[in-house]
Amino acid sequence: MSLRTALFSLAVMAGSAFAAPAKLSTRQIIDHNAVASFPESVPDSAVGKLITKYAPHLRIADGCVPFPAVDSMGNIGDGLKPTGSSAGDCSTSQGQVYARAATFRDRFAIMYSWYMPKTEPSAHLGHRHNWNNAIVWLSDDGDEATLLGTSISQKSSYDQSTTPALDGAAPLLYYKSNWPSVHKLYYDSLEGQQESIRVVDVPLVAWDSLPTASQEALATADFGDDEVVPFIDTHFNDKLGAAYGA
Repeated sequence: MSLRTALFSLAVMAGSAFAAPAKLSTRQIIDHNAVASFPESVPDSAVGKLITKYAPHLRIADGCVPFPAVDSMGNIGDGLKPTGSSAGDCSTSQGQVYARAATFRDRFAIMYSWYMPKTEPSAHLGHRHNWNNAIVWLSDDGDEATLLGTSISQKSSYDQSTTPALDGAAPLLYYKSNWPSVHKLYYDSLEGQQESIRVVDVPLVAWDSLPTASQEALATADFGDDEVVPFIDTHFNDKLGAAYGA
């Protein structure tokens, strides 16, 4: 083998060695119903116990049920166009609810977030992707923490309550479109929850329990100008600030 041939072979081998990792980190936009949910996963700590204890019960009055937005490889769901019925192609899913907790000013906040592939008040009205979140405000992050109130997202603002209806410690919420408005969260009653067969029970996963690939994918994904992931670093504190002052 000539020196030129040997050097060329080494260069090809080196190029292949450097190129291979890029394929391993490739993330894709995949069908909304192809995204695999994470199993229930919260930190094994006092904070993890609070996250589980205060997770809201969500009733779906109409529209899509919650779906996972990202999988363990960092693949993101493509959502759905607002066509067909309001729950068309999104009425069943294992689902996911995301949680992130932090001390904010004089309170301890736990944000719970749900992703729906679309919001469609009626055919062709609405948009692809729909993020909603609820914040539970506690006195502190200790075993004796008490509930101070809740805030639920209203797209550009928050609706706050110091006396939400509870099932045990869990705030009761429902998800609905009041036509022609897009779907969003509302405060529910115990009677409303008991009469419904669409109170979703989806796996709860904490932000800190997500793998790095999933965190980075959510942090860089484009869900549209009006639909941001509320619990990523870019938006988390701003959302808490908006809810705190609601």
